[in-house]
Amino acid sequence: MCLETQKTIKKYSKVYKDDIHSFSFEKDSFNNFFKEQPRFYKFIDDGLNYLTEEEYIGRALSASYSLTNKDSKYNLYISDLRKVFHKYAQGNLVYFPLSTIVYIGEI
Repeated sequence: MCLETQKTIKKYSKVYKDDIHSFSFEKDSFNNFFKEQPRFYKFIDDGLNYLTEEEYIGRALSASYSLTNKDSKYNLYISDLRKVFHKYAQGNLVYFPLSTIVYIGEI
């Protein structure tokens, strides 16, 4: 599902990059940003992230690299996202994995 979503976004977006979702931050990646080494927490997907069609489309549209309704291919983009949703939907929901990385420290 996620790969197909990325392919759909890449098909239409002029600014989307393949590696945008594959950041690999180390604990010392921000040494120049924080005064001291920050605390590092990673919350792995808990398997509870199910989205409705509206939430799935809204999530795609909220990305900085997404098309807007002013783009000439916007309707095609939305149509393709809907196709991806319906391909994977079970009971009008799709599973969408999410993970979060948190850094806490003084800047």
